[in-house]
Amino acid sequence: MKNVKKTKKRVTAAALFALFLLLSAGCTARRTMLLRAGDAKGDDGWGALEYPEGVRSGSLDITQLSAWQNHDGIIQAEVRFAKGGAARNIRICFGAEGADTGPVQSYHEAGGNLLLCEPWQYAVSVSNGVAELQQSDGSLAVPVKVSDTGRRILLTFSLETSERIAAFLRDHSVLSVYLLAGLYDRDGADFFLNRNESPFMPCVYDVLDVPGKNQAEMLGRFSDEDLSLAVLEPVRISVLHESDADSAADDEKYRAELEEIEAQLAQSPDDSALVESKLGLLAVKLDEPEAALAYASEHQEMLENSLYGNLYIAVAECKMAGIEKKVMDKMKWIRQGTERFDRIQRQWRENEDVYLYQAVTYSNFPSILGMGDDVLEKLSHIAEMYRSGAWQPDETDASLIWTSFSNLEKHYPKGRTGAAVREQKEAMKPVLEAVHESE
Repeated sequence: MKNVKKTKKRVTAAALFALFLLLSAGCTARRTMLLRAGDAKGDDGWGALEYPEGVRSGSLDITQLSAWQNHDGIIQAEVRFAKGGAARNIRICFGAEGADTGPVQSYHEAGGNLLLCEPWQYAVSVSNGVAELQQSDGSLAVPVKVSDTGRRILLTFSLETSERIAAFLRDHSVLSVYLLAGLYDRDGADFFLNRNESPFMPCVYDVLDVPGKNQAEMLGRFSDEDLSLAVLEPVRISVLHESDADSAADDEKYRAELEEIEAQLAQSPDDSALVESKLGLLAVKLDEPEAALAYASEHQEMLENSLYGNLYIAVAECKMAGIEKKVMDKMKWIRQGTERFDRIQRQWRENEDVYLYQAVTYSNFPSILGMGDDVLEKLSHIAEMYRSGAWQPDETDASLIWTSFSNLEKHYPKGRTGAAVREQKEAMKPVLEAVHESE
């Protein structure tokens, strides 16, 4: 823990206040869902294309497209696949329903060997981890940040670009959307790998399902004789502009769980497992840190030597920084939460959840605190334990680790620590992707 102790000496009031801003935003934010569309599993290849040797079957099988706007105005979009493991080339094209301007062909000339039956106004290209957003009239061409976790590609737009997209979405209630997924080839047309015998056959493995249409028939309407490409129809997606339905559903589910636990506690008030469960719901899932700390205070003796009780209290203490009004009160809670995490680490040294909670929490810290190396050290230890078989990761563990890496990439985009973050993330990919395969 030497790194932690040295770091503490450098913590200033300004640094702690920066930490408060970051933690409080992360703890209390609710995103606004903009759009969501699902896609059937197992329709990749549409009966005509086979995966090349060495490429995992299902890694181009689209399962969902979604987009949302965070509390800070940043828009993010996500494409999910059935499996990870492919170097992908993706196009997301969208425009207002019934728009009469813009190119008819996909992104660049005949991208993916497909024509689009309606024009697009914006297009995002994702080629082997490098992304760009373009506007059809040529007024916009900007890079987009990409995070690829195997089964999930997350796109993050800059604030300026997000504001531009948000303004466009406010003016339109329904979008025409195309999503194409193929394999990446740096020498291919528009970076699509094309090993087809026919120069007119689509080289995309999956597209977003069009309700009522047969994907295989639609993509199979190319002709060598007529020298024609297949024409893809768009998916109509309504713009939501509402709170994330999943968050609302989760909140309802957690409150139902809370009611059930409270009913059990009425019969068994000294059941420590039930007390821990209620505390976890209040602190982590329902985002009610004040209620969590008040409840913990009522059961202080029972929770004193409880691992999860202390972890939930540490989370609640950090979240309190987002509720207090005075700067000194905010800093008090931040110190209290981080010091509790340190005590937990000392008491439960080789516990997987301790490492995970601490890594994901410290990954939120701004670079001024210099905790990047400490987080990488914890993630490295976690990876070592997974590889040795001492710990067995599940989907939740993998999600926490990817969140840690995403936070680190945001705070350490350059320099030695940034390079170490990218290197370690790549090293952990095979371990975490194996989790998805086993689920």
